[in-house]
This record gives sequence, structure tokens and C-alpha cells, in this order.
Amino acid sequence: MTFKTLLLGSAAALLTVGGAQAADAIKAEPVSYVKVCDAFGAGYWYSPGTQTCLRIGGYVREDISFGKPGGTSGTNPYGVTSAPGGQPYITYANHEFITTAAVNFTAKSMTEMGALTGFVSVALTSGNASPATSSSGNGQSFTSSAFGEPVNLATLDEAYIEWGPFLAGYTGSLYAAHGGLPLIAISPNPTGNVDQLRFSFASGPIGIKVGLEDYRQKDTMYGGTGANPSTGIYPDLTAQMTLAVSPILGLQFAAGYGDRQQVDTWGALASAEVKLDAITKGDLLRLSAWYSAHGGDWAGGASSITTGGTLLDTNSWAFMGQLRHFIIPAKLNIDLVATYVTDNSTSTIQDGLNFEAGFTYVAATNLNIRGAYIWNRGQATAASGFTSSGQIRIERNFP
Repeated sequence: MTFKTLLLGSAAALLTVGGAQAADAIKAEPVSYVKVCDAFGAGYWYSPGTQTCLRIGGYVREDISFGKPGGTSGTNPYGVTSAPGGQPYITYANHEFITTAAVNFTAKSMTEMGALTGFVSVALTSGNASPATSSSGNGQSFTSSAFGEPVNLATLDEAYIEWGPFLAGYTGSLYAAHGGLPLIAISPNPTGNVDQLRFSFASGPIGIKVGLEDYRQKDTMYGGTGANPSTGIYPDLTAQMTLAVSPILGLQFAAGYGDRQQVDTWGALASAEVKLDAITKGDLLRLSAWYSAHGGDWAGGASSITTGGTLLDTNSWAFMGQLRHFIIPAKLNIDLVATYVTDNSTSTIQDGLNFEAGFTYVAATNLNIRGAYIWNRGQATAASGFTSSGQIRIERNFP
């Protein structure tokens, strides 16, 4: 063996050992891939090392309102009843730009009692509102010290724990008619969420829910000018029943009882939804009626007006009709809405009357563009004419 051969062999051996050591040094740890969880629908995945399924969602929305001014502090002349969380939009200009971003988190797992759910949604609103004084709604508040100062809101939009048939948290009231259409006009339905305890039961086509709700968060949740006095002793007792009569007809009933200024009040509502898929898939008609007794706010409007600090013993009715028709299936629809609120407290109370005509265009998956025009004559102690306004909404949902 020559010296040259020995030298080359030694170098090759050293390189082989060094390469092996280097390979050992950079050896990667096993990768733990996130597993898809399909037990609760699309978009969930398993939290690594657990049996809990997680999901993230939300939206980004731009609302542009324009039209005839006519509001005062605490009201909105454009028919936009509330921001996420229930805060009223307040403005004195003839236009409004509102940007809202919301993100929500859902955690689900199975237990012996059924699904265990935790849900939270937080909304951030970039408002160009101009409140002259502090205003509150749905348990949240904000203040502007200078007229014209923009108001930026961070709100808890919704949060609850649901375990089998039990729910505890901050979510929509049971005392509500069929919802889901992109209503902008004033509605007898609550427009925000409320803290509550709830129990649900379902059997076949019948669903029943009962709950206890904090009435103090309903001050500005209803349409009209009536303010629900924030005094009382007990939480509201609410109940809801749904009935699937047939594949095209669904009924919903609700009742509520509570005290306002230590006066017993109660209300009831009935709502019907007719699916008109025979015309175009997605078409529907909804008819709803509310009744409120003894000065309560169970029909929205001015039924909770006070005189000298005393709640008037009044009864009121409210009616709403909604029609949706798809011009292009799953792509472009138009909707018409009309609401009427009447009150027997005094002849000087003007009945509320509202109309809305709008369209929704699905520009791309999870991207909707909506336009609407609204004619509104709210309940008032003095006669007034209609105000008109328009709105454009651009919304991107995710995932």
C-alpha cells in the first residue's frame, strides 16, 4: 500500500464519520400534525394532545349609511339599530362610515351529558359617531367628551357555555321571532344579546326552551323610542317553542314575564316561516306578531313610556312581514320588510311604521355586498313624518 493510498483512505474514513455525526446532530423530531375534527362540522381541528375540537371564525364588515338627518343623542336616523354588543350608533351628519371586525372562538368536546361548548366572540368597531353625552346599550357604555369625536368600540359580542341542554352566558334572547334575514330597519325583535340561564328540550318536530334573562340589558335592544326603566326585582322569565309543521312550514312561539318599576308585565309572540323553494331555492316568507301588556317592552316601541316616573299601564301590538326572493339562485336576492308598532297609552303617541327594500349579492365565496333603502317613522309623542336613508354593507366572513 503506497503512502498516497493510505492518505486517501484515512481522509475518506474521517469524512464518513463526520458526515454521520452531522446527520445525527440535525435529526428532526417527529412532527405532530394537527388532526381534522369532523364530529362537529367543518372547520374544526383537534387541540394537540386533547379530545377538544377548536374552530376560529369571524368577519370584517364596512357599513356606509347615508340619508336624511333627523336623530338626537341616543337615536339613529339611518335605521341601523345597534353596533355589535348593542351600542347605538349616534350621528348628526348625513353620512356614516362604520368598520367592524369580529373574531370568534369555539371549543367543543363530548361528555356523558352531550356536547360541551365554549364560545366567545369579540368585536372591534371603528365608529365615526358623534354622541353629545354618554350612551349605553346592552350592558356596555361609551362616552365622548367632545362633539364630533370619533368613538371606537371594543365589545364582547357574544359568549356562553353550553353543556347538553344547559346554557349560561351572553347570547340572544329567547323572546324573539324568526330571525336570519339581514334586517337593517327597526324591528320589534331584540337587536342585541342578554345574560341568561337556559334549558332546552327537543323531541321530534318540537323544541322547547326556558330561561332567566337580565332585563337591564334590554334598555336599548328594542326599536322605537320607549326606554325600558332599569328598575325591578326579578330577572325576566322567558320561554320559546318551535314546531316544524312540515318541510316548508315552521312555527315559533315565545312568552316573557318580568317586572318594570315593580309592575308585572308580560308579552307573547307568534311567528311563521314559509319556505318558497318551489319558486326559487332559498325564497321564504315570514310573518310575526307581538303583544305586550301592562307597560312592558315586549313588543318594542313606546309601551314602556313613563309619566312622572310612573310606568303607564298600556298594551301594545307589533307586526312584521319579511319576504326574500332569489333572482339568481344562491347569488343575488332581494328582500322586503315592513314593521308596524301601535300603542294605546295615549292618543298623542304616533304609531311606528317602517319599510325596507334591499338586495344581497354574493360576489365571491364568503363575500357579500348588500344595499338597502329604508323609510322610517318611529313612535313619538308628537306627529312626525318619515325619514329615509340608505345603506351599503360589504362583509367578508371567515373561515
